[in-house]
Amino acid sequence: MEFTKEISQRLTEYLKQDNIKKTCINLGIFSENDSLLEMLDKTKKYINDSMRGKFIGDKATEKFFKVIKYYSTNEDFERFSGDKYIPDGFIKCNLVLPIVTNSKKQGFRVLNDILGFDGKKYIVKNAEGLRGVASGKKNGKDAIYNPTVAYALFKFLGQPCARNLPACEKLPYFYILSENFLKDNEKIYGLDAEEFMDTELVIDENNNITHKQIINGIEETVRNKNLSPSKMEELCKKLKLQYAIQETLKCLICSMDENLGNTSLIVTSDDNGEIQDINISPAYDLDLSFNLGEEILKILAQKEVIYRTTTEGKTDLTSIINEFETIEGYKEALQEIKNRLNGNYINQIFDIAYKEAKVDELKKRETIDRFGNFIMRRVATLKEACKETADRGDKTKN
Repeated sequence: MEFTKEISQRLTEYLKQDNIKKTCINLGIFSENDSLLEMLDKTKKYINDSMRGKFIGDKATEKFFKVIKYYSTNEDFERFSGDKYIPDGFIKCNLVLPIVTNSKKQGFRVLNDILGFDGKKYIVKNAEGLRGVASGKKNGKDAIYNPTVAYALFKFLGQPCARNLPACEKLPYFYILSENFLKDNEKIYGLDAEEFMDTELVIDENNNITHKQIINGIEETVRNKNLSPSKMEELCKKLKLQYAIQETLKCLICSMDENLGNTSLIVTSDDNGEIQDINISPAYDLDLSFNLGEEILKILAQKEVIYRTTTEGKTDLTSIINEFETIEGYKEALQEIKNRLNGNYINQIFDIAYKEAKVDELKKRETIDRFGNFIMRRVATLKEACKETADRGDKTKN
């Protein structure tokens, strides 16, 4: 698009303001050392490319003026309020700006990477239960809330999980804003990442892969890196436990998106690029979970989804717990989780969910009961499995 003299002058005046300049730097539009003319040229390029000015013309410029000023005066997302179709608290997904680096688009409607008004980076993704394999399912609408409730549950249990917030562009386009959990010195590699994994994880003809294969693949990858023997053993021990705990909790909430890209290794490096640490990433992509996950598990043919199974090919929670019980530290970690799941834990989980999302739906008794009854039923299964494990241990001792 062409920028008139008046628009260029207006942009220049905006870029002279320190708070707006800082926001532009955080968006990756230009650097602090650029001259005012360079800032102006790069801002025009940003409006043309990242904001699609070359397609929608002046609308992009007007949105830039409106939103960049909002960034400078607010610390939280603008949310829908008072709209009879949308519960109070949904983030206005069309009132955010894309980050220049890696700002891929999803169908021209929303950007993958955006800057939050809190200064944090977020990834925008579809509420998957409303699309694709789960579209039209009875519990599909809960995909809007599943990731936030999952985050609250993981947080309540002291386990890492991506912070997820419900958002909407306009009906019926619902999205999830997932806070980017990577630090500047960290890189993320999915278990299917050929550039990092030193062993290929093979899914069999039935679309199954065992947890043992995955753990062995993680260990082989670590052992092939240039690490000291002690560091190698330390990392292998830690990663096995992290993986086992995360997979147990995913099974607890019946997460059905088990493709290998949905578990990742986060590699922390020093200034020289040397590996300092490796961790299993926080849990993410939890849209297809809770009642929706259970629904999908019951109605889909096995060939349509990937299953992570025990060595015996089982996927139920009790079998998963039995599979992991020999991993050092697992029983103790599971006992801590079990101990937290007592008393009024459902309301505590939803207090966290509402505090994070500010969506009124998460305060409604009907919503809390719908999720809560599912969680309590799964927790009962977890506790029974823990009891069986303890009983077996006592018999072995005797």
